[in-house]
Order: sequence, then C-alpha cells, then structure tokens
Amino acid sequence: MNAKDSAGGFDRPPVFAKKRHILKLNSKTAAGAYMAVYAMPTKRGMCRVGFTVGRHYGNAVMRNRIKRLMRESYRALSPELTGSYDIVIVAKNRAAGRGCDQIKKDLAYIFRSLELL
Repeated sequence: MNAKDSAGGFDRPPVFAKKRHILKLNSKTAAGAYMAVYAMPTKRGMCRVGFTVGRHYGNAVMRNRIKRLMRESYRALSPELTGSYDIVIVAKNRAAGRGCDQIKKDLAYIFRSLELL
C-alpha cells in the first residue's frame, strides 16, 4: 500500500480514498495553534492519514505548501505513533507562512495530547 514518492524517495503514508472515511462520530479531537487533528482508532494494524486545507487559506500554491509542511511533519513523527488510527489533519488559517519546525512542534503537541505518541 505504500508507494515511493518520486521527489524524495520517502514512503507515502496511506491516505483516505473517499470523503466519507474522513470524519466519524467516535473520533478523538484535539487542536493546536496551526491545525486540528481528528483520530479514530481502527483495527487495520497501520495508520492512515488525510490532510485538508480550505480554499480560503490562499491560492493553490499556498494551500499546497501548507499540505507539504503537514505531510513532512507527519512523516517525521509517524515512526513514533502508537496504535492504529485513521487520522485527519486540518489546517487552520494561522498555518500560512509558518515554517516546518513550527508545524512539526504543533503536530507533536497535538499527538501527545491525543496520546498517540
């Protein structure tokens, strides 16, 4: 299920195929300064992740940059995740213009508050 990313050779995380998979009523929720995270426990044996950035956060270039930063932060933290979850990471408007270190710190804070790390 993991495919090689053509740009850097990283394994791409498994992602959601349909919108209906994204939010469930029994998911854990936590928010930080730059994003909100929804995590639902599963029995798959692996974590799946989805990234969302609304259209009102700028043009496509800005939205894609935010998603790249969130993806990279998730990649750095994913080996430390415990358990099997479906995770959705939703950007807030303050994520625009932030660096990778700030996004990664915020995501680590949220994962710790959800007891995923």
